[in-house]
Amino acid sequence: MNHRIMKYINRIYRTSILDRHAALEKEGVSGYQVSYLLAVGRNDGMPQDALANTMYVNKSTVTRQLGQLEEKGFIRREPAPGDKRRLNLWLTDKGREAIVTIHESINSWTEELLGDFSEEEKDLFVRLLQTTARKSTMRVERLGLAGSRSSDKDEVKKMPSDISEARKMPSDISEAKKMSAEGEMNNL
Repeated sequence: MNHRIMKYINRIYRTSILDRHAALEKEGVSGYQVSYLLAVGRNDGMPQDALANTMYVNKSTVTRQLGQLEEKGFIRREPAPGDKRRLNLWLTDKGREAIVTIHESINSWTEELLGDFSEEEKDLFVRLLQTTARKSTMRVERLGLAGSRSSDKDEVKKMPSDISEARKMPSDISEAKKMSAEGEMNNL
């Protein structure tokens, strides 16, 4: 079965960037910079070099995006105690205000996309996305395409711990209903 899932994943990603850009343009944040602000907000004080690993983005892109966010007053970079060559990242008050708008935008986007789904379908959809994200992360790490993960708070860390666990996930709504009725969903 050859579903071109990347076609759909890419479409969702690109349209989400456009949506976030429109919602945050007056704040001075591009749709691409949202992820950077959210990552710093989750890990205030994190080392800049850890952000590249956390986001699976090259260091020069991280440096460029953070420079723009710093110029606009959303973050500040400070030398790490004991190692002046390393920089730690902090949200400013302006950055924290932008986070509120970002979450409102994400909530609105999610509600519009999933509003027609039942709660059960939403739960299944999220679990399937988590499993897919975990597998893609495992693949790039296994192939040596990414550095080590730097954040225990990363949502991907909360996903099933191995592929055998991921395979237990229901593949469609009828399977999810059956598993739910049998009490198996609580074990995933």
